[in-house]
Amino acid sequence: RKTRYRAPRFLNRTRPAGWLPPSLQSRVDNVQAWARRLQRLCPLTSVAVETVRFDTQLIENPNLQGTDYQRGTLADWELREYLLYRHGHTCAYCGGLANDPVLEREHVVPRSRGGSNRVANQVIACRTCNEAKGNALPEQWLAQLRASHRKIDTTRARNMEKVFAGLRHSLRDAAAVNATRYATGRALQTLGLPTTFWSGGRTKKNRSDQGYAKDHWTDAACVGEAGSAVRIPRALRPLIVQATGHGSRQFCRMDKFGFPRTKPKPRRATVRGFRTGDLVHARVTTGKKQGAYQGRVAVRSSGSFNITTANGVVQGIAHRFCRKIQSADGYHYNLGGRDSSPTSAGAAGRGILAGN
Repeated sequence: RKTRYRAPRFLNRTRPAGWLPPSLQSRVDNVQAWARRLQRLCPLTSVAVETVRFDTQLIENPNLQGTDYQRGTLADWELREYLLYRHGHTCAYCGGLANDPVLEREHVVPRSRGGSNRVANQVIACRTCNEAKGNALPEQWLAQLRASHRKIDTTRARNMEKVFAGLRHSLRDAAAVNATRYATGRALQTLGLPTTFWSGGRTKKNRSDQGYAKDHWTDAACVGEAGSAVRIPRALRPLIVQATGHGSRQFCRMDKFGFPRTKPKPRRATVRGFRTGDLVHARVTTGKKQGAYQGRVAVRSSGSFNITTANGVVQGIAHRFCRKIQSADGYHYNLGGRDSSPTSAGAAGRGILAGN
């Protein structure tokens, strides 16, 4: 079909300077959005940003030197041969029991489920085992194998435990920090406030001199010159804000062949004063669902809602039992403890907004 809104094919492929993938750009946009919220609430006078950088190659292998460091842990053309040698030209899962001569590179944590291309996340698997595992997470497939009584599945489970035990953490967060550190600083400069950039060493010194425990939110308070003299009460608990989005943009449900099987969804319908994503507290006084529930609500035109709680989804809760706690705004809020932190290296563009 003709789509006149779409730019000519060969004129719309140039990415602008400073382009970031949407998954990383959303991190920058979230920092900027919350900085503007704080600016409306507090008399901010300056911005201090920590431009920390993680050397992912040295994290992977501290002994890299010379040309090995420039080329990475392994060049792409060597990777397959290295994996074949590491696993003895045999499937890492079944050990050859499947009698499948076709060997393939396989991601232990699938790329579609957040896995990386690190060597530690790849093994050699026969096509039979690769297809049997599919895109299941390693712990999910291991649970399925343990429940089976087939000889090949018992062998797979035993070998999977060894593979899973040697699996190292992903460096995805560290790479995200490296990619967004200056983009975050540029976004904060749009606030119109004096913005300074500082190293992680200065942050660590400020925090250590004041005797504060290592944590992302305490580090953020200790960034820059102003971070050398801050007061953080011991009883203070951070507010953990997690971006959850505004729901799916999918117009309707699809069948396994990719054809629509439902009618288009209405745009953010309000039912009895509630919208999907609102945080609610429900106290059901009668019936099979009697009890108290708190979580995010999915509205239905019938007035019978589903509530996603920490213990799972509770279906069929009447609207009259629900009380709204917070309207959906694309974020989830939770009070953390003294050692609360979202990710190991998730302080991309960590900074402090200083006020009077």
